[in-house]
Amino acid sequence: MVALGAVSWILGIISGLGLLFFLFYRFVFLRDPERRIPPGDVVVSPADGKVIRIIEVNANTIRIKKGWLGNILLSPPFKGTYYLISVFMSPLDAHINRAPLDGKVESIKHTKGAFFNAGSLEKSFSNENNQIVFHTAIGNVLVVQIAGFLARRIACWVKMNQKVNKG
Repeated sequence: MVALGAVSWILGIISGLGLLFFLFYRFVFLRDPERRIPPGDVVVSPADGKVIRIIEVNANTIRIKKGWLGNILLSPPFKGTYYLISVFMSPLDAHINRAPLDGKVESIKHTKGAFFNAGSLEKSFSNENNQIVFHTAIGNVLVVQIAGFLARRIACWVKMNQKVNKG
């Protein structure tokens, strides 16, 4: 009788933790809050989070300090020099991405991969990712979504040739 009571407590705790995880995932992780998009010629961040690195890159650059970057920069979609801006989204950030500028979806490329910690830029380039190129008034802009240890799935809601608004 006592053992049955202990099992009931353990199952109750596990069920409660599962419910809390589901509620966190649904109402914190996947929320889509309204944003005020600034007018004019400004680029908005495609993601909530913290900018962890800005790197100048060109078509010949395929290494960062500790090794190969993987698929993202081995065959860059742009010629010349450009910038890689890495935004880390913590579990408390809204995990929805937005278009940084008005434009049209020029290409979408999904690549399967690992699920390393997304906070490690070098390791995260081995992760599953989705690359979207937007054709905009200032040229092509690449947004790369990278799955991580917790966010292990990428849902892409834009389609080829779809027009998008900034934000």
